[in-house]
Amino acid sequence: MKNITTTDLHKIKESLLESMKINFKNNGKLFPVVFIIAPDGEMTVIGTPYTSQEEKNLMMGMVRSKCKEVDAIAVCIVNEAWIRKVTPEEYKKFQEEFAKTGKRISGYDDKKEVALMMFETKLTGETIAFDIDRSNNELINKISARTEGGDFSHILSPIINKN
Repeated sequence: MKNITTTDLHKIKESLLESMKINFKNNGKLFPVVFIIAPDGEMTVIGTPYTSQEEKNLMMGMVRSKCKEVDAIAVCIVNEAWIRKVTPEEYKKFQEEFAKTGKRISGYDDKKEVALMMFETKLTGETIAFDIDRSNNELINKISARTEGGDFSHILSPIINKN
């Protein structure tokens, strides 16, 4: 069986992005889901609802295990999330506060609700975010950036210590 190409992966990512927007338009919400893509293009789809950090950690362990099992070349995660702007200088303090208190971004007044797609290969990771317009069931103001960290990063590649 033929392995898929980088061009194929780009088409898959764009198709999943379009499906994400259509599903939100039709349902007014996104069901959290992971797409694991094998070298031949076969896709494993896993619904991933979670209600706590512990459940998220367990779910991500299962996703990593499945990625190893199928020798995944890409993984895509779609969900809704809360985000909050912090400066690079504030980030470490913010992470320490999370670890110490268990507080989550949803607990801050200056949070913002977004729809996210994380698309990772063994070489790159991209996070695509949209503001959520619930009154019109639309995902707007697309922002795309390289994935730098977080619970949904480094699924296919080892975490590189930047110290």
